[in-house]
Amino acid sequence: MPSIPERSFSMSPEGKSRRLIEVDRCTGFAICLVVIGHVVAREPPAGNDWYVELKFLIYQFHMPLFMFLSGLVFGHTHQRISSLSDYALWVSTRARRLVPGFLLVAVLIAVGKASLDGWLHVDNVDSELGFSLLQIFFHPTESVAASLWYIYVLLEFYLLFPILMVAFGRWDWGLLVLTIAMHFAYLWLQVPRVLALHAVCEYAVYFWIGGMACRYYDGALALLRRRGWIFLILFIVSFSTSLILPWPFPKSVIGLASIPAVMFLVGLRGGAIGAGFVFISGYVFVIYLFNTMVIGFTKGLLLTQFSWDGTNFYSYAVVLTIAGLFVPILAYQQVFSRNKVLKAILN
Repeated sequence: MPSIPERSFSMSPEGKSRRLIEVDRCTGFAICLVVIGHVVAREPPAGNDWYVELKFLIYQFHMPLFMFLSGLVFGHTHQRISSLSDYALWVSTRARRLVPGFLLVAVLIAVGKASLDGWLHVDNVDSELGFSLLQIFFHPTESVAASLWYIYVLLEFYLLFPILMVAFGRWDWGLLVLTIAMHFAYLWLQVPRVLALHAVCEYAVYFWIGGMACRYYDGALALLRRRGWIFLILFIVSFSTSLILPWPFPKSVIGLASIPAVMFLVGLRGGAIGAGFVFISGYVFVIYLFNTMVIGFTKGLLLTQFSWDGTNFYSYAVVLTIAGLFVPILAYQQVFSRNKVLKAILN
């Protein structure tokens, strides 16, 4: 379920719908990394450099991986646009899936932070509510709801790539060249951050690699079954580029290396843990929307009782990670799914 609101299905040679269980495992794994990375939003707790290092490592590859998985599902679900009405239907369908949930949670975050500031510890809060709401739409990666930027950029990809596919016709490798050029523009130039254009340029290549990969899915899995350990070793070695190359070049190398490695290690060899990732992937949209809100509120309550510095942070890390993953799931099961409107928005 890498494109957050959609399950991962492809068509088998017999024309039957087929679930890509490997993608579901990897998506569940990826959202776990997202939640772990959100445990600390700003200033890290004193005496816990291990978490700072862990978050740094996670942030080198988890969003490139997410974008690849999203592109893979895009490649399976998208049908080429042949008319303006086709495009309008495609856009309206994807917007109905993404926009209501984004708007609901973004406004809740902005209002909640403004209301709780002064009562509880609140990260990344702005005193002007009106300005906060405007920032969500025009500078989403800099806003009080910055954690939701992925949904914003995913919608932009849904708007952009069908047009590019028509423009490039069947020359899909040309579109790959374009997205690589966009990525280098992000690396070398100061791409404007308005409308998250810098993120569009950074992640378009991963999204399109995923879109192309769906055509070679079975062959790629066969290769990973035979040579997966090589890709895993390359992924581990790729982290050494952070010692050689200036930022953000290492992220590009590590992000690309992570894709076959995670597909091999988690997608193909998930085992019993993989079943847990599949379960979590079934709620990835609601987890993505609500995890920072749950983590922030839980942390605020805990900080009224005891500090999170030093060894106390071990307890914080466990509690906040579990809360960020499973409170949204419980909320959906017990509350959201029983309301038709909320179920339609958050399903």
